[in-house]
Amino acid sequence: MVKVEKQIIEDVSKMNVTQCRSAYKKLAKEYDKIKDGFYCHDCGTFKPQDKFYKSIHTKSGVIPTCKECLYRIGTGYDEKNKETHETRETVIEAMKKANLPFIEDLYNSSCDAITNETSGKKRGTGYSQMIVCLQSLPQFFGLTYENSDFGDLDVNNTTTEISEKFTEKKQEVSEDIEDMYIKNKRSVLRMLGYDPFTYEEEEDKPLLYSKLVNYFDDSLKDDGFKLEAVIEIVQTFKDVKHINDTLAQYTKQLQTHPEMIATVKSLTQTKKDMLASALALAKDNGISENNNNRKSKGAGTLSGIIKELQEMNLESSEVNTFDYETNLAIEDIMTRNHQNQLRQLNPDENDWEKEVVHQKQILFRLQKERDNAVEFSRLLKKENKDLKDFLLEKGLINSKGQVIES
Repeated sequence: MVKVEKQIIEDVSKMNVTQCRSAYKKLAKEYDKIKDGFYCHDCGTFKPQDKFYKSIHTKSGVIPTCKECLYRIGTGYDEKNKETHETRETVIEAMKKANLPFIEDLYNSSCDAITNETSGKKRGTGYSQMIVCLQSLPQFFGLTYENSDFGDLDVNNTTTEISEKFTEKKQEVSEDIEDMYIKNKRSVLRMLGYDPFTYEEEEDKPLLYSKLVNYFDDSLKDDGFKLEAVIEIVQTFKDVKHINDTLAQYTKQLQTHPEMIATVKSLTQTKKDMLASALALAKDNGISENNNNRKSKGAGTLSGIIKELQEMNLESSEVNTFDYETNLAIEDIMTRNHQNQLRQLNPDENDWEKEVVHQKQILFRLQKERDNAVEFSRLLKKENKDLKDFLLEKGLINSKGQVIES
């Protein structure tokens, strides 16, 4: 570039307009080649900007070593044989050169991700998978080699201030929240017959079960597609919460790191798309209040309230008619009512004869129902005893019949 400029400066006085224009175009082309590029500190080659990984720790905004050189170091690439000989040490060397953290768990996960479970063959390299995660996942943003985690060999034992605060918050789970978590999980298992959040992070499960229980009603039992939609909506709102937490941390650092604006915009757009998808699912399945398929007429009446309690499967909401009818006050009212009816009717001998026959029929029917009820009760007691013996044998309940918490 310098030679081109010098040659143009020397000859410009001898050029006509056409020659100056041609020389200017050549100079502009040379400038276009280098204006968005950088020199690699390792190979000394000038390359376009997309050949470098981004970094917030350098004035240029990129890692001084190009992607090809980092790949060669991280994978132990052999130029002669065109083969890679990646080891844990070669990856650590590349991370040190790029000033990126080496995370033991992330490296192991990256190696597992590229390995075929059936054949055991690898597609790609653990280094490539790992550095893509370090560049794209928000939890690794801004970390340097000093924040590396070498597993059992960790000598630095350092984490960022954000990571420390986040870990502390995870551990501050009160006993009340833990109790509600256990109850909600048990309700979900009883309702669905399986755990829809088996592979979710443990710290996310209390929120997931709590949200899902709030959606339970009779309509979910009859509509499998609606049930799946509700589960997906709950998981979406969990992901949105993570994005909100990340945005809160990034927003605090915008003044010192304005380059984070692009990341904030990207996360905001992702959040917007996820919410739009959740709202569309809610609308299509009549889940949200504005699109609820159930009629709200009579919701505030006693019958409506009792119906809502029954939909929540609360046993205490059931009206026990036997207790009601055998109540002393009610029994007295019914007795006086029968006496008044007899006085008004004033039956004769024929009426009493007919009444005796009628009462005999009723007595026979009730006696038969009573015998059936006694036999049914006996079978239920036997079945209940067999069930308790089975649960006791499996270690699910204790000798007092109380559930053993896992």
